[in-house]
Amino acid sequence: MMQIRYLGRNAGFTLVELMIVISVLGILAALVVPKFTNATTTAKSSAMLDTMRGTRMALERYKFDHDDTYPDIDDLWGALISKSDRDGTLNATGDYGPYLKMVPVNPFTNSSSVTTFGEGTSSDGWEYDVTERPVLIGVGFDETTGEYTAP
Repeated sequence: MMQIRYLGRNAGFTLVELMIVISVLGILAALVVPKFTNATTTAKSSAMLDTMRGTRMALERYKFDHDDTYPDIDDLWGALISKSDRDGTLNATGDYGPYLKMVPVNPFTNSSSVTTFGEGTSSDGWEYDVTERPVLIGVGFDETTGEYTAP
């Protein structure tokens, strides 16, 4: 004989059914969340590499236009995002530049500040190495492995 379930005021999910659904959702969330976290880190690493590459090319163009000299660390961003004369003097009607459209921001620290190479802290964005061939490096970023480790 077939049993008919009464769907009156007491109809709804049982506690066991609710616990099963919540458990399944928890398991699915545990599987999906790490994938999004890795995707975010990978995207930031890719953005960092692209930014460093573009800024390094801008530094080389600046050097070519300014008698084989790189900009000083004191006004690095001003020299790269503004027009200038051949001697490096910023001039709105200058013949050279701008070399970048805007000041780059480190995607891991959300900072655009520049320090001397080796002196960067977790609140800085970039380190500028001016020893042999000036290079802009993201603070805490290992270019060879593509990994970020906060200083």
